This record gives sequence, C-alpha cells and structure tokens, in this order.
Amino acid sequence: FVCMRSNDAFMGLPHDVFAFTMLQELVARLIGCELGHYHHFVSSLHLYKNDLEKVEALQKEGFMSTLPVMGSMPEMHSLDDI
Repeated sequence: FVCMRSNDAFMGLPHDVFAFTMLQELVARLIGCELGHYHHFVSSLHLYKNDLEKVEALQKEGFMSTLPVMGSMPEMHSLDDI
C-alpha cells in the first residue's frame, strides 16, 4: 500500500505507479515470494495548467481497447542478477 501526499496526475502518477510496481516485482523475485496486490492512494491528485493541452489531446485519442503487456521479470537470486 502506497500513500502519497500529492501526485501530478499527468506525469507523476504514471511514473510512480510504474516505478513502485517494478520495485515490488523486483523484491518479490529476490526473496522468492508470490507477487501481491498494489494499492496507490493519493491525498491530493492534481493537473498542472501547462499540461492541460496534452491531457485534452490524449482524451481526444480515445480509450485503447488493448494495452501493451510487459513480460515478467526473469528469475533472480541476488542483487548481482539485476
């Protein structure tokens, strides 16, 4: 469970979710346990005015019905395997 005071919805949130879930998967592989759930809570989620045009352009593109899927991390036994 990740609890953040503040997050930029356009740039910060996607980056942070990717970084934290990658770290979660890395640690799970290193300690040999099953990957658990990820929950991300933000107290103040916001958009900056200078990103509004970019956000509106993405909204006009519409919803992607299929999303790219990343493969699983390879097996690891120590930090040297990274």
